[in-house]
Amino acid sequence: YGKEIAVAKELGIINGVGDNAFMPETAITRQDLMTICARALETLGRLEKNGENTSFTDSDAISDYARDAVNQMTAMGIIKGNPDGTVKPLSNTTRAEAAVIMERVLV
Repeated sequence: YGKEIAVAKELGIINGVGDNAFMPETAITRQDLMTICARALETLGRLEKNGENTSFTDSDAISDYARDAVNQMTAMGIIKGNPDGTVKPLSNTTRAEAAVIMERVLV
């Protein structure tokens, strides 16, 4: 996956974790996955720029760098949050969550 990571970095879709590192074997947070997906959609010209969504009860936990992406992914209906009103931005993404997000991105 080295080639794919290099292409995604060149396109500005991913930035890594600092010091020119990507750490492909580590877990990914929900907000990081949303950020990557939003950047990919923007690269493809499919990102709908919408207003801010502050309806999540834990929206204050969203990192500044991810806030626009979370808002855009929510406004597009790709991210719906949890039944308890949270988005849990700092939690790791499960495979099931990633699959749902990918399906919504592709449709």
